[in-house]
Amino acid sequence: FGLAPNMIDVKWAPLLGGVVMSQRAWRKFPAGQRGSLRQAARQASKQFSREIRTMSQDAIPAMQKRGLNVVKVDSAGYQNWKAEVEKIYPLFRKHMGGPALFDEVLKIRDEFRSR
Repeated sequence: FGLAPNMIDVKWAPLLGGVVMSQRAWRKFPAGQRGSLRQAARQASKQFSREIRTMSQDAIPAMQKRGLNVVKVDSAGYQNWKAEVEKIYPLFRKHMGGPALFDEVLKIRDEFRSR
């Protein structure tokens, strides 16, 4: 309709992937290999994070060249946006790994943020 598409400038995305295993499965790995597995997972996570950030940094200017309007959000706008997103948490909780996993992820996130 002749209107430029808009995108708010908020850094948010659902978790794109992860590895979750039971203690029982973890214990099947020899104790001497667990450290290497943890280290490999950390390295892969750092690499994916760098690649995703680079893609985002490249994609937004490319979209702006094609007419995307990036709207800056002030603190009050961000808090309103966050409140709206949190309204759909019950759907995430139900359909994205189940309540126990969702609750555990939020707990870990909150502990990390508190540091």
